Amino acid sequence: MLSGLLLNGLISWWNFSRLKFTDLRADQSRVGVESAIVVDMLDPKTILPSYGLIAVVEVVSPSGEVRWMRRFVRRRGGERHIRVAVNWSPVKRGMHQIRLVRVESTFPFGLILKTYPLKLSIQALVWPMKVDVSGERDHFSACFRDPVVVKRTSGPTMDEIEGLRDYRKGDPMRHIHWRKTAQSRNPVVKVGRSEQGKQHDRLAFDFSKSHFMEDAEVDVYCGYVGSLAEWHLASGKGLDVQLHNADPFRIGSDASWMLLMDDLAVIEPSDEPFAVDLIMRSGFTILSPADVILKRDVGVSESMDTQDKPLFSKGKQSSSR
Repeated sequence: MLSGLLLNGLISWWNFSRLKFTDLRADQSRVGVESAIVVDMLDPKTILPSYGLIAVVEVVSPSGEVRWMRRFVRRRGGERHIRVAVNWSPVKRGMHQIRLVRVESTFPFGLILKTYPLKLSIQALVWPMKVDVSGERDHFSACFRDPVVVKRTSGPTMDEIEGLRDYRKGDPMRHIHWRKTAQSRNPVVKVGRSEQGKQHDRLAFDFSKSHFMEDAEVDVYCGYVGSLAEWHLASGKGLDVQLHNADPFRIGSDASWMLLMDDLAVIEPSDEPFAVDLIMRSGFTILSPADVILKRDVGVSESMDTQDKPLFSKGKQSSSR
């Protein structure tokens, strides 16, 4: 028995020796969508290569909840570079801490569990959930009848310059009028004839704390904003988005939508008063949480007052709870 234990310990030591964990990364994640945490491992041993390994991954959510996941390391004979994929479905938006905390093994005899501690860690940003807006698209389109002159988001040049306007977040650097910018000391961009005729919507979203009673409402509101912007992009409609009192953000490409999703992943309710008058004078339609149907299967509070309210309001401030 003693000799078996000694042999088990010796082979277990050899099983862990010379292992190198070269990379830990996570695919872009979204609440409710399965994605992968990937571990790259190198085993240079040609005699008795490592077998029976189990990778243990720890995921810490923004709220401090800890989730442990164990994944058996499968490998083929003679394989030196091993890629381990641990699947997970995030339940909370925001910045998550992911750690490869240890590798376990009961090889060769399954008598003793051996562990190899590790300290690999990364941060992974999780986007808010995808919210179904299909039942609201017709209503949405009917609320915005006056097209706004917007830029063309693709193509290297403009057909003909017709005017200037202030820079908006998301405008390409090649459209900046540098001489006018130097004179006014504020960024100014050129407006081209090729920018005419595209239907364009401008939406502002109120993240005042007074609108929210629980975190689930904030998460669904963020998911609604991202899903609505995604639908605009897929349908070819232009969209300017303003999150609370931040600078307007133009959604004209996949890259700009991804930047918006990054912002929505970490945004929190604000104590700063919502600048309603200024935003309305800029031509934005305000969609507060009271305007958005938040009763979706995520445990949102039943106290949200949405009955007999229009989904969109224009020219007036939406009521808060």
